[in-house]
Amino acid sequence: MKHKILLVDDQRVNLLTLEKLLEPLALESFMTTRTEEVLPLLQKHDFTLALIDVRMPGMNGFELVKKIRSDSKFNGLPVLFISGENVDQHFIREGYLAGAVDYLCKPLEPEILRSKVNSFCAIKEKELLIRIQSEEIQRQKERLEHVIAERSQIEEAQQESEMRYRTLVELSPEALAVQVQNKLVFFNNATLRVLGEVDVSSLTGKSMVAFLHQDDRDIVGTYLENVERRGGRAEPIEARIQRNNSVVYVVLRAGCVLYEGKIGVQIALQDITQRKALEDDLRKLSQLDGLTGLANRRAFNERIENEWYRAIRNKSKLSIILLDIDAFKSYNDHYGHQQGDLCICAVANVFKQTIRRPDDLAARYGGEEFIIILPETEEAGALLIAEQMRRQVEELALEHKYSPVGDHVTVSLGVSTTTPDINRKLHDLILTADQALYQAKESGRNRLVTTMLQ
Repeated sequence: MKHKILLVDDQRVNLLTLEKLLEPLALESFMTTRTEEVLPLLQKHDFTLALIDVRMPGMNGFELVKKIRSDSKFNGLPVLFISGENVDQHFIREGYLAGAVDYLCKPLEPEILRSKVNSFCAIKEKELLIRIQSEEIQRQKERLEHVIAERSQIEEAQQESEMRYRTLVELSPEALAVQVQNKLVFFNNATLRVLGEVDVSSLTGKSMVAFLHQDDRDIVGTYLENVERRGGRAEPIEARIQRNNSVVYVVLRAGCVLYEGKIGVQIALQDITQRKALEDDLRKLSQLDGLTGLANRRAFNERIENEWYRAIRNKSKLSIILLDIDAFKSYNDHYGHQQGDLCICAVANVFKQTIRRPDDLAARYGGEEFIIILPETEEAGALLIAEQMRRQVEELALEHKYSPVGDHVTVSLGVSTTTPDINRKLHDLILTADQALYQAKESGRNRLVTTMLQ
């Protein structure tokens, strides 16, 4: 802290000398030669110490200090008298009675002066620290008293409603439990059902976390600890209950409670397994083509991007096959849209049977256009699969009187293979497959053309 010191002497040169002697202590000095200015200065500043000359015209140092001490606000200000004459016992006694704490005689010894002033600065700092600590202790005491009062009220209210609460909880269809110090101390019958337990003893004394899926335990454990530590309620989270051979999805809600005089966590579990299954079904449906049951364009876009970046990480090959039913417009115009849909489904079924690896994907790319993703597949492997598809579609022997190729339905295919890296673009892979498909059609249809994206 920056200490302020008051210097009072009727001689300006004495004040400047004092200030110079105290310069090494880096104090903020306030000087005055007029005793009537002292009280206004004391009103305005918090001084650590006052150095006052005894012999001054008008009001001497003793009278000035008595006047200072008459105001209770300045009673604690330490005063050092500076005297230019011999000091006898009577003189010293008069100074102490006036309110001084020490004497310094002229000529002043710089080291003694600075040592004494330094001592009072240290005392001031300790007093300030003690005051701050006392205020903090008082605030902590008030907070503690407030917490104790609140807990007392909660405990009284809990005791009054505990029986009513237990009855309602037991009748609740929702799984409800209370955990204190990471151990279950109360739960209703619905909790047993959700956790897949039949014996009460299998839950008592265990943590709710012990019944969760391994991957959810750390997250839920931290969630429950925060609720117990901070109090109040927390936003619900989703978790998985691990049964012997199955997983149950739940929404878990938690709030801080007082249970038998101890702070705990009340846990509510809502079984959402059926809802999650429906959501999963809807998600899958949103990625399926309604006519063929193959993946739709949206699913293809998501998968091809994932496979592209996976191939970059693994430095592996990636192939795609883009194919089109030959002269399908003529087929649709002659046989009708309904028969056209049946034709598309029959061709799509060939792709379903041909694509066998889990990571391969067949998707409907447009009206009569399809696209196949073949991760980790060299050009030769992609050609074998493409030729198998072409041949199997031909073997369907679906009548097509208006085909320029023959009297049955056929397909043309474009194959593109590359080793993805950060300098290439996914769009170029699809573009080269489209160009290869165009060449297959221009070359007479019912054939495949391959290209490598360099």
